[in-house]
Amino acid sequence: MLTCWLSLENRFMGNFSSIVGLSTFIVIFCGTNILNKLGWRVGALATPFTMAFVAVPFFLCVVFFDIESSPGALDLSVLSGTALVLLR
Repeated sequence: MLTCWLSLENRFMGNFSSIVGLSTFIVIFCGTNILNKLGWRVGALATPFTMAFVAVPFFLCVVFFDIESSPGALDLSVLSGTALVLLR
C-alpha cells in the first residue's frame, strides 16, 4: 500500500515539476510581448486577477467542503491548489 502511494506521489511531483518548467519557459518568452502590446498596467494586474481567479475555488473547497470524506472535493482542492502554485 505504501509503495503504491509513493509511486503516485512521485508521478504527481514529476508532472508538477514538468509543468512548472514549461510554464516558466512560456512566461519568460511571452511576458515581454504582453508588456509591449498590452502595456505595463495590464501586465501588473495579471497576477492579482489570476490569484483571485484561482485562489477563490481553492479556499471555497477547503473551507466549505469535507475534503476528508469526499474524494471529489479533495481532487478539486488539489487541482486548484496546484494551479494556484503554478500560476502565481
